[in-house]
Amino acid sequence: MKKIIVGILISLLLINIGVSAEMKFTLSPDSDIVTGSDEELAENEIIKLIVLGEGEVDTNDTDRLQSDMLYFDLLLPGKNGEPVGAAINFGSFEDNKIYKVFAIPGYTSDNGEVSDFSDKYQEIGYASLSKREEYAKSIKSALAEGASKVEEELKTKGIYLGIDYEMYKLASPSAVAAIMASDKGRLSAGEGTVPEMVSFIDDSVLIGVLNGGKKITSEYLEGLISKDERYATLRKAFANIPEKYRSNIISDISGSGIKSESELEQKITNSVVLNAFNHTDTNADNLYSILCDYADKTEPKLSLATLSSLGSAARSNAVANLSNKQYGSVDELKSAIENIKQKDTIVNAPQGGGGGGGGGGGGSTSSGASVQAGTASGLTPFTDMGAYKWAEDAVYYLLQKKIVSGYGNNTFKPANNITRAEFVKIIVSCFFDEKDVGEIPFTDVGKDKWYYKYIAVAYKNKIISGFSDTEFGPEKLITRQDIAVVLYNAALKEDLLLDTNEAGITDDEQISDYAKPAVYALKNGGIINGYEDGGFKPKNNAKRAEAVQMVYNFLMRKGELADEE
Repeated sequence: MKKIIVGILISLLLINIGVSAEMKFTLSPDSDIVTGSDEELAENEIIKLIVLGEGEVDTNDTDRLQSDMLYFDLLLPGKNGEPVGAAINFGSFEDNKIYKVFAIPGYTSDNGEVSDFSDKYQEIGYASLSKREEYAKSIKSALAEGASKVEEELKTKGIYLGIDYEMYKLASPSAVAAIMASDKGRLSAGEGTVPEMVSFIDDSVLIGVLNGGKKITSEYLEGLISKDERYATLRKAFANIPEKYRSNIISDISGSGIKSESELEQKITNSVVLNAFNHTDTNADNLYSILCDYADKTEPKLSLATLSSLGSAARSNAVANLSNKQYGSVDELKSAIENIKQKDTIVNAPQGGGGGGGGGGGGSTSSGASVQAGTASGLTPFTDMGAYKWAEDAVYYLLQKKIVSGYGNNTFKPANNITRAEFVKIIVSCFFDEKDVGEIPFTDVGKDKWYYKYIAVAYKNKIISGFSDTEFGPEKLITRQDIAVVLYNAALKEDLLLDTNEAGITDDEQISDYAKPAVYALKNGGIINGYEDGGFKPKNNAKRAEAVQMVYNFLMRKGELADEE
């Protein structure tokens, strides 16, 4: 009965039909298991595994197939409740034999009976664990005798260790042997175990294929990076590269004369990082994150000293300017980063901006403060911005526009709180004619005060209101939520449309009802960023650095919104 079944299966094997299944089976180097690919079979597709004894095999030799077939199995979708990747364990076979495994795709008929099989098959070399250990040591010994001996051992033993046999058939055996012989120092610290030897051979095979001018597929590259732990750190950058640009990596490493596994790893690393920076469709902050993650992994290493010393807004602008160019090598990118000029960081406004405690900050000086300003070509830096570097670009931008000024001794006092009058002065200086003064009802805003005209202009343009009909509280400190209200009113005055839907702020319940539309609108519009915990701290008194940053972000976003409309 068994002979009849085998005969039928062999007959089916020899019928040549076209099938879509491209299953890939691999032998685990450190276990007696052959595993199928993770992909699921299409409806009605099946896979048959046939194990044959040692020796060359002609699939047309039905007598040999019948006499030497030691095992066969059909992998069906959901068979025994297992997916297609179910393992076939060969541990029960004789320990001293070598087997060949054939994976043959086919179909079942509509009624579930086995139908035709293709004659297209994948061959997998197989040897028992003890044999594989013996072969690994033999190949390691051959490394000391030169490439020709390695080639001989590979042909008779290497393919049974669980290497990527399909890739091996694409490479020149002599080229692979030469690469292994020249890179033999890689194994000097190890014992040459089967997994180590398989990794060594597979890397050498890949190098041989690439050096021979053949290009691997995008699927192979993706599998290499997603499954090989040596490339685990590259996965984030690789995921950011649009698929249409991933072929650049293949081109970068093909035909490049790679001599060792370490050189292969470095070339892949350089290319992934470079293509991630050149082609990632994201903002400047995320691009800077990519540079930080991989600065010490490229060769040459990227020096980020200049970028890291900048405030976040200045840094974002510098990175945005860097990303306007495509770099042909890591050397080019390194040189561009090291040659960042002040014009790249201060004068040109970045997209989005922001960072640090709440993404906003700034204020004007109080009446009578001495002014320490720079020139248009080179601002005198403030000496007290250390903890507020994230606001430097905003401060210097508004300083150049003469909207804010500093105190004496090269200080800006970014941590000082800002008053309601000081903030109104900034807004009026940014958006309104200071001569457009109207009548105000506030009895606590005297005409002899420096801030009178600014409050009068703001009130006339309906961007402020008081604590009551007669009290404005000009010298009281302004809260973060009231800054949001004033900026939102300015946006409405400019006919800018902002989304006032809830913005996912973690301390939403602390925002006063009158301020919620404003806070939501500015958060949704990218004008305020909030804190790392997702909160906004609406009733905190605003610091000068925070106020200036919010205004700066608004100025940048105002131009973008106008373009969009």
